[in-house]
Amino acid sequence: SATFSEVAEELHIQDVPRSSTSAISQAISSLFINQGMVEKRPNPKDQRQPIITLTEKGRAAIEKVKEMRIDMLTKVKVAMELNDSDASVLERAFARGIVNFDRMANNGNP
Repeated sequence: SATFSEVAEELHIQDVPRSSTSAISQAISSLFINQGMVEKRPNPKDQRQPIITLTEKGRAAIEKVKEMRIDMLTKVKVAMELNDSDASVLERAFARGIVNFDRMANNGNP
């Protein structure tokens, strides 16, 4: 269970342009709630920020994505003959690259 802000922080998208809590809420609502992957319930601590929870369908989808990611990273690691430390550095670099690419694409500048 998490709030939309916590989801944004966990996914490291709080720095991506136009990733306000409202935008994250809309994305989660349209992509996941309508597909039955998460449920929303009131947050007793802050009524403005509902709590979202993965359903069994959502958990299964997350596990499938994790398996695919591990498989992909393993293939890259083997193909590039990387040790675990180098593979970790590469993974972090790709994550930063995605954020920066998105920032440049949205702002039109580096």
